Amino acid sequence: MSNEEEEIVSIPPEEEEESEIIEDNRENQKNRGEGDFIVVVSRKGKKDRRGKRAAKNFHHELQGSQSGNDSLERSVTESRADVLRKIGLCVANLGESPYYKKLQEHLVQAFKEVIGTPSFPDNLGIFCLGLGPFSSHLLSRIARYQLALLLLLKDYCCASAEIFDPIFIPQERAILTEDYEINVSDLNEEGKRRIDSPTIVFMPHCPHQLVNNFLFANWNPESLVNCYILCNSISEALVSIPPSYVNKNLRFLREAHTICEEKPVPNIFSDQPDVFNDIALHIFPHKNFASLSEDFWMNISEPSYTEENFVSSENVKVRNSDTWKYIMEIARRNRITSMQNCQEGSEWSRIAETYLMYTQSSRIYGDMIEKTKQTRGGMTIMDAIKSQSKSSSALFGLKQRKPVKESRNKNVDSDGLGGDHPKN
Repeated sequence: MSNEEEEIVSIPPEEEEESEIIEDNRENQKNRGEGDFIVVVSRKGKKDRRGKRAAKNFHHELQGSQSGNDSLERSVTESRADVLRKIGLCVANLGESPYYKKLQEHLVQAFKEVIGTPSFPDNLGIFCLGLGPFSSHLLSRIARYQLALLLLLKDYCCASAEIFDPIFIPQERAILTEDYEINVSDLNEEGKRRIDSPTIVFMPHCPHQLVNNFLFANWNPESLVNCYILCNSISEALVSIPPSYVNKNLRFLREAHTICEEKPVPNIFSDQPDVFNDIALHIFPHKNFASLSEDFWMNISEPSYTEENFVSSENVKVRNSDTWKYIMEIARRNRITSMQNCQEGSEWSRIAETYLMYTQSSRIYGDMIEKTKQTRGGMTIMDAIKSQSKSSSALFGLKQRKPVKESRNKNVDSDGLGGDHPKN
């Protein structure tokens, strides 16, 4: 492994923080153009020094977190060897699970319904979108299992595979292409990939807009019949999303529900129940197109969205934004690494030291009690206090008041003085 491929997994010492910020600022000044700027919006109303200081500190942290070549991602990204090892464990765990066996049955049945044979065609391909960062120390658990499923399907179907995600870093691209022989696309089509041959389209937990865009690009019988879409259940999505929004923005998702056959995959992957929840296989057999008119396929327009949570290629790239870099820098500083010392090995010694301190303290306390008895003629501490109290009372001529017993007479006052009470 070259030096450029090594990933930083430990937190730098505190004395190196300042030097890192200075070097990052210098590099930042070289790479920053006239069009790059940072906007700090202050609250309206009363201004004080604390607000200015906070804004200044945020601005300083933001500038210090800009490294220019994904160093922030590397600071919270595991090494290539660790990533490959963990993905291998995910493949082994998922491959023996009932969930994967059930998905295999669904695929065999789906191809039998569409092409009339349970065997997979020779030109079968797999296209994956929205896998996510699988080498991140903080965000990779789900993505690794989803990548494991992609690798299992690739081997099971003997298919070629292509993948795209705009947030892949160079290490992830290298792992996919060099270690797993998966083609990584450089073109962000926003999901509008045209399918011309049988293809398993794997879009795990992708936004509904991305699925809608894919359906728009393949809105004809010749393309849809080649699509075996493995994504979140379309029927469940149409139930959970308000109809007004569906009619306005997700027309192709709504129409596809009427012509596809959905095969839900039971969420029986008990080890990780949140990885493949709500996943279903959607197919488009020829028989479902027989009763449709030509108008069903005509008068289509390219969908557009205004939601902030749907990022297109025209928007800013998230990983190159200042906000993302600042968040990753804070995560790097506060992460818990495997290099920290574990205290489990010294647990018994700490327990022994605690018990030794307890016994020593008990012995010292016992010796103090014995010395007190000897100096006071065998009396205990409480006896000595009582004796001192009596001698002090005699010195000042005070008499100790005896406790008054409660009288059974109902006419006795509560203060014990007695006396008759006037009758009402």
